[in-house]
Amino acid sequence: MDAVVNHARRDIMLVKLVRDSPLRKLLLPTVGGEHARLAEECAASLIRLRGGLLTVCSVVPPDATKATVETMNERLDGAMARITEMNGLAVDSKIIRHASIGVSIIQEAKRYDAVVVGAAGRSIYTSHCQKLRFFKSLETGRE
Repeated sequence: MDAVVNHARRDIMLVKLVRDSPLRKLLLPTVGGEHARLAEECAASLIRLRGGLLTVCSVVPPDATKATVETMNERLDGAMARITEMNGLAVDSKIIRHASIGVSIIQEAKRYDAVVVGAAGRSIYTSHCQKLRFFKSLETGRE
């Protein structure tokens, strides 16, 4: 599977079905990266075809500043506006406060039928230092 993903010449979508039930409730974690819009389009397409609910979310640290939360809310508002404008879908948003991005998304995913994730151009989660720098950049607006 890694070879397919790493060497794909086109955008791809991987789906792992674990039960025979419709995908009506989708979670779309996003920080607004370069692949976020493609993930938005994929998630919106699934909802448009099958009906249901799409929730976009972002994770912030438990001690995130008001500025960080506002920045994430602005990004989520942008995603919701794009999805609604292009697809006519009602979209919810959610900020998740948690120390671990991965753990929080896994916990939240239990309430949904599927999670749609855009590929990261580079990993921002590989070390604690990089994660702190990422959240700091949200506060300052600079990377």
